[in-house]
Amino acid sequence: MDKNSTVPTAIAFVAFVLIVIFFIFMIKGNVEKDTENAANEEAKQVGVLSDFYVSIGGKRYTAKTESTKAAEVFLNNLPIEIEMNVRDKNSISGVTYFKLSSEAKSHKKLLVGDVLLQGNSTIIIVTSSFKESTKYTKLGHIEDFNYIPTGNVRVYLSK
Repeated sequence: MDKNSTVPTAIAFVAFVLIVIFFIFMIKGNVEKDTENAANEEAKQVGVLSDFYVSIGGKRYTAKTESTKAAEVFLNNLPIEIEMNVRDKNSISGVTYFKLSSEAKSHKKLLVGDVLLQGNSTIIIVTSSFKESTKYTKLGHIEDFNYIPTGNVRVYLSK
């Protein structure tokens, strides 16, 4: 074999490898960009959600909404009034007339003022912080919440 014929073949092989590596990086960059664009598009769909209000025990509280699809559907169903009951001395709960999609996650600690969804229709408002292993979908958080439950109560949620 002639030395002169192997040089162009080696150059062609190196060029081919470089082109393949170039396309791999281009494809990888596009996949990462598409993934980032999809995440941004999902965030836009959920968007910035407005606050909602919780009236309980003669006092009106402001709640910050979580940026989730469940919270968006929850807001779209407001206003509602729910009969809530004391539950384990650290929260109150009641059932809605509508169903929400669950995006349940584990929360190591639930904080006073957390507004949660259990299952697809039970709304829970945390009145005293506690550790928990059950999965909930967080709908929002009531700022400066200081309600002490004493029994059944009517809770009015509105935009």
